[in-house]
Amino acid sequence: MNLPKCCKCNHEFSWGSVFRISLKFSQEIKCPKCGTKLYLTMKSRQKMSLTTSMPLVISLVLQAFGLPFKFTMLIFLLFLVLAMIVVPFVYSFVDKEEPLW
Repeated sequence: MNLPKCCKCNHEFSWGSVFRISLKFSQEIKCPKCGTKLYLTMKSRQKMSLTTSMPLVISLVLQAFGLPFKFTMLIFLLFLVLAMIVVPFVYSFVDKEEPLW
């Protein structure tokens, strides 16, 4: 898994900068090196939504199987932290905005 790069100057973003972008829910970012406006690709937005919704789905399935609520919440929080760590690696940028579907 690689961190995203600028499609113009090939500047690789740091994990921290991409993580901050993901917390803002912003669809556009400027490259710090060349100043190009970059947008999330359609595939990266779909992967991001899948990655961030997985902890909820897993915890609902575990709750349906009768696992105690405390354990379900612990597993949910662990998967949520794991998803937050992985999300910056799922991003990729292009210089033109793409539709979601």
